[in-house]
Amino acid sequence: MELIWIIVIAASAIVSLVLLILLLSMDTIDPLEYGITINKITKNIGKEVFENGRYIIGPFNNFIRFPAYLVTIEFSDNKKANVKNNKSILQI
Repeated sequence: MELIWIIVIAASAIVSLVLLILLLSMDTIDPLEYGITINKITKNIGKEVFENGRYIIGPFNNFIRFPAYLVTIEFSDNKKANVKNNKSILQI
């Protein structure tokens, strides 16, 4: 009878450890965001871009989040804007 209890305790410890690692491996991306993964230990950045949702990315990974919307700037009344770079000044 004691062997059964040892097996039950060992199995529940293994299941608890697997669930803990699974929960630490999850992260989310909010609506209107994109994300790429970064490893907390090696600081390597992933190549895949993630849209909004919930993902299992690994226990030592996080998301770097970026906005997914575009801001448009409009110049009204036909006023010109000066744009300066290293070599010249342009009028737009």
